[in-house]
Amino acid sequence: MAATVSWKAVQEEAAFVRLRELEGAALTLGLPDSAQALSVLLRRRVDNGVWDWDMFEDCVNTLVLEYSNRDRTYAEGLEILKRMLDKTFEVKRRKGRRMEPFGRMWTVEERSQLDSSLGVLTRALQRVTDAETGVLLAGLGHLMRYETKGAFVRDRIHYWASPSVSSPEEREQLVEDFFTVRTRGNDGRSDATHLRHAVAHAHFRFVKEGAELWDSDLESEKETFRQEYSVMELLEFCNLFEMKLVLAEVYPSLLLAIEDLFSVYKREWQSRK
Repeated sequence: MAATVSWKAVQEEAAFVRLRELEGAALTLGLPDSAQALSVLLRRRVDNGVWDWDMFEDCVNTLVLEYSNRDRTYAEGLEILKRMLDKTFEVKRRKGRRMEPFGRMWTVEERSQLDSSLGVLTRALQRVTDAETGVLLAGLGHLMRYETKGAFVRDRIHYWASPSVSSPEEREQLVEDFFTVRTRGNDGRSDATHLRHAVAHAHFRFVKEGAELWDSDLESEKETFRQEYSVMELLEFCNLFEMKLVLAEVYPSLLLAIEDLFSVYKREWQSRK
């Protein structure tokens, strides 16, 4: 569709492509209103040859609100990314440099292998009829997701924060803040991290309809986290964590599309203020 459109600059075409990809991502995130708004915006650009800036602003606001309203942890994760990336973009602008918001990228092979492996687990979970098997499969799924997608997002957050946060410890706390789904341990680390450790070190016991999981400091052996989950609560946790990790890929793409369009249509944007 976009091949027949006339562009003012390559940045505008790149922004269009990113917004089209974001339309699909919005459906993956369960954001139908955002996907529909983006579809209308892009169709108007193709049909009319100009951007509807009011519609563009509505698209951004709809995406943020619809995602944030899905769950409190989504709103908190989005705010962490927004605050961190706003600071980094500002630092880059002051230095006269363009912000590259991605850093490490997935290879096609990595993405295919991961989707295949997690897909097997998802299908297995759909056939589970007993709580113990459900707990084990949900825990294994979280461990795999944490060590792959979670590691990917950890690298990105460190990369994003490094221009404005020099301390590796402070950057790592940003990771833990973003990874937090419901609560933190008494060491300040996220429940996602503690659940990963609990599964990896067999720190769990089965209870009726679920399991109790715990974690402890490796050096002092002091307990840092303990929580009981039903199978359904574990599955909900895994889904919430997955959607937060997806956000870390979707949101920077939106910011880059905004930056690209601003660089091409700077005068138009400034005249609207």
